[in-house]
Amino acid sequence: MDVQVLGSLADVHRDYWLMQNESFVSWGQRIAREVGGTPKIIGARAFLSPRNEGIAASGRPLTPIRATFAKNLIDTEISPIVSRPKYSKVTLSYFDRAKGERARPRSTPASPTSTPSSGS
Repeated sequence: MDVQVLGSLADVHRDYWLMQNESFVSWGQRIAREVGGTPKIIGARAFLSPRNEGIAASGRPLTPIRATFAKNLIDTEISPIVSRPKYSKVTLSYFDRAKGERARPRSTPASPTSTPSSGS
């Protein structure tokens, strides 16, 4: 497989690059996370391109696009970031070796909508 490292990532040097107990894809993803890159495999070629440098994973420069409402942008729908739903109660269990059975301790329900009292 032919591998190309693009942009500023081509200047990254290490004493050794270790791939142990992982596939080539997993290794590429791990290295990309460590150095701030994006891995891409196209056919028999692999690319590692830096993030936010205007370089596509194939090595070609990205073309900037300006979207202006009522000119080349007809409609848009952007949703705000929504957090995960809150749970009001969590139940956990563990295996009690001394008793030889699964223990389910009671949990105190927590209300995500409650607010602390002002202390009157």
